[in-house]
Amino acid sequence: MLLRDRPIRRKLTTIILLTSGAVLLLTCAAFFAYELLTFPQTAVRNLSTLGEIIAANSTAALAFKNQDDAKEILGALKAERHIVAAGLYDQEGKLFSKYPADLPAGALPTAPGNDGYRFERSHLAGFQPVEQGGNKRLGTLYLKSNMEAMYERFRLYGTISLLAIAVSLLVAYALSRVLQQQISRPILALAETARAVSDRRDYSVRATKLLTDAFNHMLTQIHGQNQALRESEERLRGILNSALSAVVVIDAAGRVIDWNPRAENMFGWTRAEALGQKLAETIIPPQYREAHERGLAHYLATGEGPVLNRLVELSALRRDGSEFPIELSISPQKTGDVVTFCGFITDITERKRAEQRQTAQHAVTRILSEAASLAEASPRILQAICEALGWNVGSIWSVDTAARVLRSVEIWHRPSAPVPAFEAVSRRSTFASGVGLPGRVWAGGSPVWIADVVKEGNFPRAPFAVQEGLHAAFGFPIRCGNEITGVIEFFGREIQQPDEDLIKMMATIGSQIGQFAERKRAEEALRESEGLLRAVVETAVDGIITIDERGIIRTMNPATARIFGYAGNEVVGHNVNMLMPPPYHDEHDSYLANYQRTGQRKIIGSGREVSGRRKDGTTFPLDLAVSETWLGERRIFTGIVRDITERKRMEEVRERFAAIVQQSDDAIVSKTLGGIITSWNAGAQKLFGYS
Repeated sequence: MLLRDRPIRRKLTTIILLTSGAVLLLTCAAFFAYELLTFPQTAVRNLSTLGEIIAANSTAALAFKNQDDAKEILGALKAERHIVAAGLYDQEGKLFSKYPADLPAGALPTAPGNDGYRFERSHLAGFQPVEQGGNKRLGTLYLKSNMEAMYERFRLYGTISLLAIAVSLLVAYALSRVLQQQISRPILALAETARAVSDRRDYSVRATKLLTDAFNHMLTQIHGQNQALRESEERLRGILNSALSAVVVIDAAGRVIDWNPRAENMFGWTRAEALGQKLAETIIPPQYREAHERGLAHYLATGEGPVLNRLVELSALRRDGSEFPIELSISPQKTGDVVTFCGFITDITERKRAEQRQTAQHAVTRILSEAASLAEASPRILQAICEALGWNVGSIWSVDTAARVLRSVEIWHRPSAPVPAFEAVSRRSTFASGVGLPGRVWAGGSPVWIADVVKEGNFPRAPFAVQEGLHAAFGFPIRCGNEITGVIEFFGREIQQPDEDLIKMMATIGSQIGQFAERKRAEEALRESEGLLRAVVETAVDGIITIDERGIIRTMNPATARIFGYAGNEVVGHNVNMLMPPPYHDEHDSYLANYQRTGQRKIIGSGREVSGRRKDGTTFPLDLAVSETWLGERRIFTGIVRDITERKRMEEVRERFAAIVQQSDDAIVSKTLGGIITSWNAGAQKLFGYS
């Protein structure tokens, strides 16, 4: 039976119940749609935050290979009931620890995957890097979360919604019964009055205004319901308007049917301008439009879409034609035969810029750690920064302290966009302090940004920059302490206003490069000093030998080996007492131990004559001087020895000659060329009478 054929009472009941039910269903559908769209993003964000905390707490465990600490850290996940599995992998990608401890084999990935989180059937899982100091990767954390919480939440919402609908329908039914009495009674009374007038010709009867009042009351009720519906729609509109993400809704034809204020700010199109337009002609870059049309047609034909209901990163188009990176989540909505698509869009320009800058910093750090010199690192540094940050040309200038000018030492440009004229003039140019971009950076000691070098008065290379299409430029000093040793500059093809965050980052990189250069200079100076010292030691006439606290020989120079008759490394690693004859050979260790115990010096710090023993067992006299020094926590003793065999022989000859002269009966006198007497023997004393 059609509605129009039903009695008025049933019509009222049916209309009220249908109206109330439709309003409640639309409200619940909007609420469910919002929850369905936002919950996955919230789940990813919460799991990512938990992953960052666990990763930060795991750095020490991975760094020191402490599996007990790792197990205890992962054990804290018991408090997170939704975590069903977790694994910690070391730098080689091997599983280091897992949670729970009784997790069966095969429940975790055999090796870490790409960083990030993704939905896998009824779970959310992903990999989180474990880094030390923000730049050294120690391992990878794997987390797997059960999405049962989301389904439980939706079941609860469904139960509450069903109860609310049932209660509302009961209230609506009761209201319809009241309205039936209020409306049908006056209608029946009006019909009776009409019959009295028509059948009995009784014109004295009068219709009361009860029917009018009943209709007015019904209209008031309907108005109230419409007002409630409008308020619900306004609340939903308020949610969309206040959303931090741009919300864009399109129909099956790809035309925009909703566009919130955030979308207006993000893309430059007002809501009125965007409504009715094809999405492909507004915010989709040309290179993606064909794929968009194919994907839309594929979904309408099959109900499947590879980019639906998940986060994807793409490029979007502003009204002014500029492209920028976005994060996009698209959800299809189907009401009857009508299909719409709701997209939540986030501008990730700042995040991408931060990632690019972090990539540049990490690249510079890695290059400096691998390079042997600044000359080797320079071209790689310029290339890494240009490619990571989107600049076209980079160059490095070095301070010539003698000439007091800056000279070009390296220049790099994108292979696909050479700048021969600008490169040539840069290589042959020099800049005094304050002249040009490099000179200004050198003079001021701080970064300088030029939005457009074409309009810059103090830029001698401007004609060549114009020729090559270069505009924006910035430079920063290479600083070592308070000294500026060079300047780095970069150029781009677009006009760009100063970026303070980039300037600060590049100033830090400049200091980092300066410290690297200073460290390399210090290392070179140390190598030269060590080489000089080694040459002195290796060519010294005296023997030089070092021993540790146990008396073990650590080093010896060629003179030592020659004096004692050993080959170069023949005695290194042995006790020094092998070079001593008895009784020193047997007593040396006790001498050394006694000194270390009491601090009482006998030989250390002074020289004395001792006896040495050669490899062939012969003994010989030598001069010995011993000094003590500390290398960190190690004590080293250095001995300098000199073979005085020849000197002792000459002394013996002189003594024997002196004895012969002294005992001779002949007068023997010696004097200098100036006539000064230097010796006078007993014979001379006897002959001349002088003592």
